[in-house]
Amino acid sequence: MIGDNHRISLRQTSWILAMDILAAGLFMMPVCLGGLNFREMTGTGITVLVVVFFYYALSFYWLDMKNREQCGRLQSGKLPVTVCVVLIVYYLAALVYSLILFYQVIDELIPADYSYPVTILFLLAAVIYGGGKGVEVRGRMAELTGLLVFVPFVILFLAGFWQALGYGWPVTAEFKSGWRDICSRGWHALWVFFLADHPLLLWRQTRMKTKERKVPVQGLTGGCLMVLAALMLTGLFFTPGGMAAEAQPFGILLQMIRFPGNFISRYDIFFVMLWMFCFYIFAEGMLLETVELAVELSGGNRRWMALLFGALTFVLVILARQYDNFDRIFDQWMRWAGVPLCVLLIPACVWKWCKVERNGVK
Repeated sequence: MIGDNHRISLRQTSWILAMDILAAGLFMMPVCLGGLNFREMTGTGITVLVVVFFYYALSFYWLDMKNREQCGRLQSGKLPVTVCVVLIVYYLAALVYSLILFYQVIDELIPADYSYPVTILFLLAAVIYGGGKGVEVRGRMAELTGLLVFVPFVILFLAGFWQALGYGWPVTAEFKSGWRDICSRGWHALWVFFLADHPLLLWRQTRMKTKERKVPVQGLTGGCLMVLAALMLTGLFFTPGGMAAEAQPFGILLQMIRFPGNFISRYDIFFVMLWMFCFYIFAEGMLLETVELAVELSGGNRRWMALLFGALTFVLVILARQYDNFDRIFDQWMRWAGVPLCVLLIPACVWKWCKVERNGVK
């Protein structure tokens, strides 16, 4: 892509969504659905991924349809000040939550004594750099590195299913749960995906070249299928009680899969690194959207905004770590306020833009 027009292609948008779905699903879905038997876990996982797929696909389709009705003027519309402020607070809280989760995963899986501030600074340094460069650099990076992540995981999953053939089909009657517990776990697994790039913000940054209505179906499909494969593999290798007992069962799964013939002795660290890289793309989007919203609100310099919000995030992460109830409060906020906010944001903004166009007021 030539120039600095703050737009990415539909292909790059598709790769960004694929990485977002992969990160959210691989980090949280096996954790949220632990304790369910294989049939319940697979059914709940498919339901969650179908909802995520249609949420993004229908959002892109509806926004594009409304934009064409207004002759392309909606995509350049300004977000209301209140929406910008609310979203900035939303993404800062989401980034703090994600960084704490990232440290918990490292502390659980990597046998090294990394201090809490150093680990957070290490990830924040990369996130700040990506946030200051803008969405075009993020789009290119997601496109170039997507295959680096997807192809090794596909090969690993094929080896995992081959290895699981000798274990037999899991017992579905073990730990049978009630509908209330299944719905609660499924809802918890669903709202994690809403921490990723919001379809309204990502749509505004996507350049549509043709007159045909298009949505990033390839990335959505690839990300959902990869997460479903990972979830099924976790259920094949673990019992429901084993999944519930592990803080990150998918991370343990990466160390359990062996290629046929075991011709590579130590490759689990490589896949853990790819898993962590998915999370970097996931977290970078939160800071990038925060910076983009702040620039739209104040017109400041993007790099300085990234550094400012990065420093603020570091302080908030240190403070939140001292508060034991932060995870519980954020979880409750996302369940009852964060998800409705994300869903209602699109119709509210489109209604506002269409009203402005009808009245002719800028």
